[in-house]
Order: sequence, then structure tokens, then C-alpha cells
Amino acid sequence: MKDWKIGTRLGAGFALMLALVVAGAAIGVLRLQQVGDATHELVRQALAKGRLAATWLQNTNVNSVRTFSLLKSNDAEVQDFLQKNISKTSAQISETQKRIEVMLSTPEELQLAEDIKKKRAAYIELRTGILKLKADGKHAEANQVMASRLLPTLGAYDGSIRAMLEYQQAQVDANAKS
Repeated sequence: MKDWKIGTRLGAGFALMLALVVAGAAIGVLRLQQVGDATHELVRQALAKGRLAATWLQNTNVNSVRTFSLLKSNDAEVQDFLQKNISKTSAQISETQKRIEVMLSTPEELQLAEDIKKKRAAYIELRTGILKLKADGKHAEANQVMASRLLPTLGAYDGSIRAMLEYQQAQVDANAKS
């Protein structure tokens, strides 16, 4: 290098600096791509969780209508039809619950899921109790429990699912803005 002319030395220094700038730009582009991919994955997961929560809410709403119909009906054939459909939809809800729970990662999501689980258990227990009262011929008591406790319990369960859905929608919105 000592034997190089000043022009050669300046050219080599410029080439070295240019190579460093190109390497820095390449690393920057690569990192930006990784950030973009990570953001895309976050949005995709939040959308998937939001869709599952919406499906859960929809199935719960369908089952609640069936439950009230079942409790009001005295026709054995209609009751059997409704009970079969309630059981089928409850199985779908359980599957949706399992699918969404494996996707949850934040403390907020886990807390929301725990709240839903508790409120669902309370709703199912109450529904089962009312059906037992009705099966035992205690129609007036079943109607009283249904009127006084079933609607608030169902509302709380419904609200907890809505909270999960709203949280996921907020996550999609927040990730889309960043």
C-alpha cells in the first residue's frame, strides 16, 4: 500500500467506504423486511383470533335462542330437536375455545380467556340446573330461575366473549397503524 499512488489510495478508500455503505443498506433492508414480516404475522394471528372469537359469539347467540326455546317448549319432539342442536353447537364452541386458547400469548388475552371460561361454566351449570328443574316437573321454579338468573348469566358470558373480540380487533388496528 505504501507504493500506491495517492489516486489509487483514495480510490481504494472510497471503494471500501462504498462497500460499507452498501453492506449497511443491505442489512437495513433485511431488518426492515423482518420487521414487516413480524408485523404481518401479528396481524394475521390477531385476525385469526378475532374470527374465532366472532364464531364463538355467534354460536353462543344461536345456542342461547335454542336454550330459551327449549325451556319454553313442552313438545317432547321439539325439545329433543333443540337439545341435539344445542349439544352439537356446544361441541363446536368447545372446539373453537380450544383453537383460540392455543393461540393466546399476552397476559391480557389469557385473562380474557379465563374470564370467558368461568362465565361459560356458570352459564352451562345454570342451564343444566334449569333443564333438570323442568324435567323434574318444577316448571314454575324453572321459569323463575330462567327469568331472574339466566339472562344476566348469559349476558355476562356474552360480554366476556365480546371483550375478547374487541381486544383482538384493537390489536389488528394497532398493528395496522404501526
